[in-house]
Amino acid sequence: MLQGNILVIDSDVNQRSLIQHVLELRCRFFTQGVDGGEAAVRHLFSPSGMQTEVVLLDMSSSLEEALELTRKIRVAFPHMPIIALTSYGELEGAREALKAGANDFLAKPV
Repeated sequence: MLQGNILVIDSDVNQRSLIQHVLELRCRFFTQGVDGGEAAVRHLFSPSGMQTEVVLLDMSSSLEEALELTRKIRVAFPHMPIIALTSYGELEGAREALKAGANDFLAKPV
């Protein structure tokens, strides 16, 4: 039985699919995947998006866009856990994500 509902936001379809695959098969979570900010906002405000419990947000493609999306999610869903995914060694992006409202970060590859 799947538990939890995680939204994976990553513009790289291969990375997004890999993260979803691991979360679903190994960790038994239900996941939804989208490729960016507009799709994420549409999803979060949709009926299925209202079931989202955690957001995993890739910060590597466009840091400014990801930071803006983090702020939007934090305002609209103040209690939603947001985990920023950064490239290994990019601590500045992780710090910025935390300032923008992310709860924590993970360095990729995870």
